[in-house]
Amino acid sequence: MLARTLLLPALCWVCVAQVSLQGVVSGYVLDRRSASVRPLLGAPGAAYLGGALALPWGVTAAAVRGSRDIGVAISDEQPRHVYLLHGFAAKVAATPLGAAIADGDRVFLSGDGSAAAIVSSSRRQVQLIANLTSSPAVADPVTLDVRGEITAVAVSDLGCALAAGADERSGQVMELCIAAPGTVVTLLDKDGFHPTAAAWLDNRSFAVSDAASNQVLLFTGSDGSAPTVLLDHTSGIESPVGVAAVDSSTLAVVNTRTAALVVARTDESSPARIFSLPAQPMGIDALDTPSILVSNTLLNSPLLLIDVRRDYAAFFVPAN
Repeated sequence: MLARTLLLPALCWVCVAQVSLQGVVSGYVLDRRSASVRPLLGAPGAAYLGGALALPWGVTAAAVRGSRDIGVAISDEQPRHVYLLHGFAAKVAATPLGAAIADGDRVFLSGDGSAAAIVSSSRRQVQLIANLTSSPAVADPVTLDVRGEITAVAVSDLGCALAAGADERSGQVMELCIAAPGTVVTLLDKDGFHPTAAAWLDNRSFAVSDAASNQVLLFTGSDGSAPTVLLDHTSGIESPVGVAAVDSSTLAVVNTRTAALVVARTDESSPARIFSLPAQPMGIDALDTPSILVSNTLLNSPLLLIDVRRDYAAFFVPAN
């Protein structure tokens, strides 16, 4: 089960916020209405969606780090295929990753864009890809022994993936790394646990939200030690659906029931802060510009941007 290496041209590295003919690009989002990837132009409060990237097929899933000129997309072809995207500052190019699984439906990128995870929900498989910015190495897919669905995935810069799953009674959190092909380590498996989201804070620490107990658990390594409860209902956690790292010691959590954002320091040096949101979030992710978080999906509601620099102010982006 050795990783397969694909030789590709060297990829360019650009600054945090790209500049195109349309203006400053804060990041890229998947527009599910048109099955396309679109740039987010301008700053929160004056942001708008640019035209769809010119790709020869519709997009089922995608994740992009425009600041590293790298992206991974799953096409809507039959069967679906996985492509490496680059050249965002000009005309985007798509290179097929032939060793990738053909029925993936979700894709996740690490913070620096160097690693990715492809998920096949139907097969309960996760496939890791490393060295995206140089010579991508595609590992064999790993079938997870989860009792329900895969509910959350997050990838570290070192090519390790957290994968959480749950059914009606219990949930699990597992870790797999491209450096240890085929090895899956169970970090947590317990009843009354429903993981909904995960985020790496650095290459050792990560957080997982639990909707069953309204908690956010903090793991400080994969050595088998029990996680600590970083946040709970007394901190404002209620029906958490997304977590994102603002930096290596600051975590942002969104609640769907209360339409709120909870921001906390992992060292608990200050109390958690709660911010009301103007719409119920469906999740949360960090864009290319690290100070901007994005919530909701472009389907039946507009995007919701959260600006860290402006005290977590929230702004809608018209769903044009």
